[in-house]
Amino acid sequence: MVRTIVFLGDSITAGYGVLPQLAFPAQLESMLENVICINQGRTGWATTGYVRRLPDIVAGIPKNVDYCCIQLGANDLRLHGHSGTVVAQCVTNMMRILTTIQRDRPNTHLILMSSPKIDIVAMPRWLTQAGFGEQTNNYLARLHDEYKALAYRQKISFIELLYALPSGYTLDGAHPTIEGHRILAKYIKVELERIWG
Repeated sequence: MVRTIVFLGDSITAGYGVLPQLAFPAQLESMLENVICINQGRTGWATTGYVRRLPDIVAGIPKNVDYCCIQLGANDLRLHGHSGTVVAQCVTNMMRILTTIQRDRPNTHLILMSSPKIDIVAMPRWLTQAGFGEQTNNYLARLHDEYKALAYRQKISFIELLYALPSGYTLDGAHPTIEGHRILAKYIKVELERIWG
């Protein structure tokens, strides 16, 4: 049996800074037998961007796909600020994304994923100017907890990526190196095998 997985997400999923074939979805595909991974990550996108373009996003998900993994949230903090209100809006947006996919792709199993924490010390000035800062990891942790609760309410699987990437495996404090993507792929592989039983 061949399983097909679509990955929706931001620059982490898209593989910003590395070749597409070295981003974690492609590396994951090489680690698993009879699995096809389709990377639909979009660099710079927040949950707000996905909601605005939701009909096009869902239309791009193959109708026969088995799983859809979603990793979003960090760019909401970067673009809209670090606050409880932004976290709550992220959860509302994610709920809309999940329910829309569930409605239009009823045979697709959804998997929600949190975003990896940021290595603040390694971040260059352009990322801090873009909106990330010392408070980002605290809010990523809050978003992680809210997403985990949302996944429980929606009866879907949740993969905890918040602490999956050790320090020293990013290009710029935020985006994984090739080895960083390999670490994420191995972590997700274990989680998928747990989900699959």
